[in-house]
Amino acid sequence: MPERSELVEALRLKLQEATECGEPETLRAVTAEVDKQLSVLPVPLLARRTSHREAEVDPEAKALYPEDAPSDMAPLACPGVGNHLFEAASTLLLGDAGLSMELQLRTMVEMLLHKQYYLKG
Repeated sequence: MPERSELVEALRLKLQEATECGEPETLRAVTAEVDKQLSVLPVPLLARRTSHREAEVDPEAKALYPEDAPSDMAPLACPGVGNHLFEAASTLLLGDAGLSMELQLRTMVEMLLHKQYYLKG
């Protein structure tokens, strides 16, 4: 069985190809298939999660952090490749950005499967 990251990347490519084919039925079918394959992946354990005291604090953000801000919160450094929302969420959940691609893929699947809800406004 492929590693989790390899499976996620393969599913992402499959979904990307379906979005580029231009056929709504194909996109719906592939999205449902990707969703089914993602649903069997176990939820990652939070064992790797670190507290903000153990994680790297972003010095630039810390300089902008208000003095009266809660002492149990700190701006963490979130190095990555550009998908900062998903990298930050992964860092918050697991302590690193290793889950960011999967979070991005799951978000795409959610939005494609329930597009009418998200387009209602």
